[in-house]
Amino acid sequence: MFSNNKVKSGIVQENEDPRRQKNELFKENRRENKSADAEEVIGRESSILNSQLIELPIISSSNKNPSSVALKPTNIALGLENFFKCSEAPSYSPDHMDGDIDLDSIFPCSSNVLPRLPTPFCKTNHSKRNTPNSRISQDDLFESQSKYVKSKYSENNNVVEELNFARSALKTKQIECPFPEVMVIQFRGSKKVDVRLVAPFLNSINDHGCFVIVTRNELYQYEGDKSNILERNTAVRFCTSIVSKSELFCYAKKATIVTGDPLNSILVSALEPGEDFPERFQSVDGFENVASECNVVYRVVGGAQVEVLLYGRRLSISLLNPDEVFVFDFGSEIYVWTGKNSRNQDKLTATDFSRQLLGKNVSNARLVFGVPDNQRPKWALSRRVYQNAQDPLFTFKFDDWKENVSKKCIPVKASPSRKIFEKRAIVKDSPEELATRMLAEEPSAPVLTLENHEFKRDLKDVVTEDVSLWHLVDENLEPIDFSNVFYSTKCYVLRWKYRIQVSGVRRMKTGEVEERTTGRTRIAFFYWLGSRTTPKQHGLCALRIRDIDKDKSPHIRVEQGNEHSVFLALFNGSFVTKFNDEPKARFVLLGGTQTEAFLSQVEHEEPLRSHAVYLDLSSHVSGIAGSKCSAAHIRFLLTFIDTHGKFFGINNLSEVEINVEGDDKKLKWIDSEGRKKAPSFYRIFENDFEQLHHPHTHNDCAFTFSQNSLRDCVLVDIGGALWLWSEQPATTFALKVAQKYWAGRRGPSFLVQKGDEPNGFKALFVHWQDWEENVQNNSSSPKSLSSVLADRLRTFNVKELRERKELPEGMDLRRLEEYLSEDDFFKVFHMDREEFFSLPQWKQIELRKQVGLF
Repeated sequence: MFSNNKVKSGIVQENEDPRRQKNELFKENRRENKSADAEEVIGRESSILNSQLIELPIISSSNKNPSSVALKPTNIALGLENFFKCSEAPSYSPDHMDGDIDLDSIFPCSSNVLPRLPTPFCKTNHSKRNTPNSRISQDDLFESQSKYVKSKYSENNNVVEELNFARSALKTKQIECPFPEVMVIQFRGSKKVDVRLVAPFLNSINDHGCFVIVTRNELYQYEGDKSNILERNTAVRFCTSIVSKSELFCYAKKATIVTGDPLNSILVSALEPGEDFPERFQSVDGFENVASECNVVYRVVGGAQVEVLLYGRRLSISLLNPDEVFVFDFGSEIYVWTGKNSRNQDKLTATDFSRQLLGKNVSNARLVFGVPDNQRPKWALSRRVYQNAQDPLFTFKFDDWKENVSKKCIPVKASPSRKIFEKRAIVKDSPEELATRMLAEEPSAPVLTLENHEFKRDLKDVVTEDVSLWHLVDENLEPIDFSNVFYSTKCYVLRWKYRIQVSGVRRMKTGEVEERTTGRTRIAFFYWLGSRTTPKQHGLCALRIRDIDKDKSPHIRVEQGNEHSVFLALFNGSFVTKFNDEPKARFVLLGGTQTEAFLSQVEHEEPLRSHAVYLDLSSHVSGIAGSKCSAAHIRFLLTFIDTHGKFFGINNLSEVEINVEGDDKKLKWIDSEGRKKAPSFYRIFENDFEQLHHPHTHNDCAFTFSQNSLRDCVLVDIGGALWLWSEQPATTFALKVAQKYWAGRRGPSFLVQKGDEPNGFKALFVHWQDWEENVQNNSSSPKSLSSVLADRLRTFNVKELRERKELPEGMDLRRLEEYLSEDDFFKVFHMDREEFFSLPQWKQIELRKQVGLF
């Protein structure tokens, strides 16, 4: 084993370099030292051999001849004695034999065995291990596998193609497009642009708006001749969002702008013709308000119930709560919006509910979407959207959706009003509690805030310096002399220059306290919009104010019929609105105070109201007073004629003849039964209410709100009677709220549905026009609120409730157990009502599912 350790001698030739000889000697000495260490190790290892002499080669340091090697004998027994120093055997005591043996006592003076020598580090020679003889290279293996595959499928090339397709399909993520191949999106509105999906046909495109046609590879933007600047800007921003982010699965690189006749444009090749509906092409004022009646927002509550959150209103981003799931029904589009913290059960319930909505009708579908009979179109879009991943077709439905918040919802707590609404909706007030809060609402006087100063109807401490007037001609504002007569076919701009008086001001220089002093001159602009003007005129009037407003003063929008009390006070009771210059006109007196009283022209065919006062100039000048008008209204009319009668050619008050209801048999009158005060309007929602405020409301006002205020479900309190008007069949909850609100008060209470309004209800409004929808009048007389509620609250057997066939319209189908008798309730649920309603909501839902009442 030591044959390989023999040292090779380094013989130095005499003719070699001395420096080289020195290096050779140094190397030889190192070899001798290593041999000495090896000798010591060999001596220790020789103890395991028999006692005999082994000749080991020892290299002498003096002899440098490798051939002269001396053999030194080694005594193996001596090495064994050094290893085992203790030669005496240990003694054993009898005590150790009985119990455990102490192994340490066997060799008490023994030492450790040979000390463990450190293992020298050896580098692994990978080149020797990974030789071509020991393994097959990866290239050879791949080549061999390729040859095997080619030989196996050489006869069948189709199998190889299928294999390659399968490999590419596994690497590529297949995404299904949720949008139809062709979409036509309408942009229409005067104040707020309504963005909505319409029929994907060529006849859907008209001049009254802008349209965007979206396909997979093409994007067209059609601008109608009668579209306004707001509609065009919104369409441009929509197309920019699609092109920049490839939204709606459209990969077009730019949008092609199309104008003129759509039938003679490039759109003919992209769209198919469809059935024509002329109603869509009519110019509708406030189209966004008409289209918003199709908007319904549902919210999932308790994992299995869906409640109506908003109906017929514009949307705000503050509705979106990350912890909830909402269903947005836009008529032609249905979205299930899921928050990032919402529950899976809510998502499943919302998805099932969205499928049910596809089979229901839509209001105003013929006008908005161009489909007959208000049916939901077959091309309607139904999809699911997630928080932080909304497409522009969804986000453009919100008026306050901005780019910096498009990927993050505004928290609910950011809006105090929204926070209160959420709290009420979650608490779910009972009808008694909601009615109590409605009665606690006090009517508030109209207040106008300008530059952090509140102006009330009496204009206390306000000094008017000047009032200037302009009217809109074509597309420009032209100044005119101040006049108190405004025409319904025009738009006017009134500039009010005023000062505010302050009392008790101390001068810094003199120290004197002045009793009253005026501040700086301030300016405000009121732009009045006639009822017979177009949205285009409204926009132009608002834009042209910038040409005459150099100081960026406040601008106040005033619509005819909704004039603010501050605006009316500037005319000091002389304001008049007319249709035209017809001399034989009829006017009605409006306003609640002498300074706010004004005359507004009405049609001759309109029936007269018994609680109003009129000025008739048809045959001869006469004042007509209803049988139930107030004495203040007659006094206001006489004062107006005496002060401003010259505007109507009246020189003397004696020229006016005063008639009372019934004197002229040709005049038609309608009476509002029970009217004792100006009407109070409350809009009732699912679990909340909203009180409506008119800008010049007063207890002595003959008329306040117009017919346009009737939306959703409205409760009208006129002092001696109560009206509950509903656009759809009134819910049982709304009926209970109305009953509790009217409890303990004298007077009738009626339920009125849209299209069935009697003359007593129409008399509450200065002008009534039949609804544009084809609403069939089922009855000519109003229904009693108590009788309808009694029919709703009657009990049914279990079979009738499960079949749901002959149940009264408007029943709460989510609470069918409330229509069971006490005996049937106990037979079905095996518990009484108190015990059932004390259970958690999820447990109640499970029990209703088990018995088939859910």
